[in-house]
This record gives sequence, C-alpha cells and structure tokens, in this order.
Amino acid sequence: MRCLSLAHYLMENGSHCSFITRPAEGDLIEKISSLGINILELPEATATEIEPDEMRPYANWLGTSQHQDALDTIELLNGDTPDWIVIDHYAIDQDWARLLRPHCRHIMVLDDMNTTTHDCDVLLNQNLNSTADDYQSYVPEQCVVLTGPQFALLRPEFTEAADAATHHQHLTTKTEVLVSMGGVDATNTARDVLKAIANRDHHNDVKIHLVVGPSAPWKENLENLSKEMPYEIELHINPPSMAALMARADIAIIAAGSTSWECCAMAMPMIALPLVDNQMHVAEHLEQHGAALVVYPDQLERKLAQSVDLLINTPELRSELSRKASSLSDGKGGAKVSHILQQISGIHHAN
Repeated sequence: MRCLSLAHYLMENGSHCSFITRPAEGDLIEKISSLGINILELPEATATEIEPDEMRPYANWLGTSQHQDALDTIELLNGDTPDWIVIDHYAIDQDWARLLRPHCRHIMVLDDMNTTTHDCDVLLNQNLNSTADDYQSYVPEQCVVLTGPQFALLRPEFTEAADAATHHQHLTTKTEVLVSMGGVDATNTARDVLKAIANRDHHNDVKIHLVVGPSAPWKENLENLSKEMPYEIELHINPPSMAALMARADIAIIAAGSTSWECCAMAMPMIALPLVDNQMHVAEHLEQHGAALVVYPDQLERKLAQSVDLLINTPELRSELSRKASSLSDGKGGAKVSHILQQISGIHHAN
C-alpha cells in the first residue's frame, strides 16, 4: 500500500508509474490495475528454489532466486530506462540492485529492518527513532537516507483529512472505538480484542468499529462473534476510507504497524498492540514518545479493558496522546518523498 501511495503523489505531479510484481495468492494486481496503473507481471513462480548463498530471512518470498528475479525484471523493462526503480521487498538487497543499475537512472529502497546492505540513491525507513546514522554501513556514502514517520507514505485520504483532524475532549453517551488488527490478521487477534473488551464492567458506553481486510480468513467468524458480544459492534470489511472512520472514532485499538502512522496523522488517541517482531520497536517507541498506550499480546486479556477504561475516563490523557501523536506525522510524507525523488532526478516529471 505504501508503494501505491507514493505512486499517487508521483502521478499527481505528472509522472508515469508502473508496478513490477510476480503473481501470488493475495496479491494486489487487480486493485493496482483498477487505479489506472500499468502492471508488468513477472513469470508466475513454479517452485521455490533458493540458491545456497541466499538462505536468509524472507529469501523464499521471491519465489525464485534473487539473481533470476533481477533477470526477469530486466527482460520486462524491454530496453526502457526508468528514472527510478523503487524496491519494496525484504528479499532484495544490493546484489539485485547492482544487476539493475545499467537499466535505470536511480534506485530507491523502502526498508524497515536495517539489517540488509543496499545499493541505492534514496532509502526510506518510516519507523520512529530510525536515523540516517543507522545506515552508515548499509548504503553508499552518497545515498539520501530519509527516516521517521514524517516521511510515512500514507494514502492520500490521510493527507486530506489530517489538517482537519480533531477528537472529542468530552465524550458523548457512547465512545466510538476503532479496532484494526491489520489487513490479514493471521492469528485472529481481533477476536481476542473483542473478548477482552467484553471484560469491562460497562458495555453500553462503547460502540466498536471493527475493520477487517478483504483477505482476512476470519471474516465470518468475526461477524458471528460480533452478534454475541454485550456491546454494539459495526463490522467494516475493506472500508472505502480508513481516514473517514478514524475521523468518527474517539480512540483506536490497532496493530502497531503502518496504521500507527495513520493514527498519528489523524491525532488519534491509540492503544497499540505489537503482533509481530518488527512491530515491537514501533510500539516501544510510540510509548516512549507518549503517543500511545501499549498492550503486549501476553497482557491482552487483563490489560486491554483497563486501558480502554483509562482512556474513556481520562480526557487529559486522551488530549496528551493526541497531541504527541500528531507531532510525529502530519500525513504529508508521500508528497515530501515524491518531491525529493523529482528533485534528485533533475526533471519535473520522473518515471
């Protein structure tokens, strides 16, 4: 989704964008095409054959060796030399980029892990507390390193809504609570969240807006569970505008991934749950900056209900969380990054 956001801002400034992707279960090829973006499809993977020197985390996500993936990409380019190739894949490193260097003018990498060496002209890590110094030994000396949620590639709806974002200091009869555990939510944490909220002493004072992705395997289970809970739940499957839902909500309970930066842009008081390893640091840093309450998975049953009650009953805390969250991201990261890419390329329209 972050690549789609970047493509939006580039195309808004007159650029032409294409996506190079390999078909796989759960891919976004249909969605990308529906937005009028050109798709260049790599051959469908028939086996996961990884070269011995590529046995590292995420290597098998390519569906082929890194070398073969680069050759397939070069063939797809068919002699074209784009101004930029943007890499967003944990299994791709400097070896892939060096093969592509003669076939493009510039390379950008989107990174979260800070564990891989890259050959690129721009690197973006939008996580909190990431710094350019972290990448001294991982990128070329001349590489422009962009770090922090001020460069978060949020969807355009958040750019438009961020300036108008305000949240209730004095709650009405029911507190509107947004719950989002990510697009897939492989472990069905949303179910555990709903059950934990049911542990509260009061039930008529909240309305839950439960957001579920279109590929989530638990949609039917959650729909049935929603009817059994002692409080009001409205289920939103792949809602057309997450920003619009956040604008309605008073507080949010979210997985501590990219939704964290959406909440920051919307000045949303939030409870963040780190569900996978790369979300742990996000949650810790949000907590350190006073921008979120954090509930770890092993605390969910006993602590989540207490955290919800604390936010409902403490307007000063909601206000402080909202203020500190909004100081981390203004929702305009996509426009900033697009401008930087076009400046580096030295032309008004980048491809």
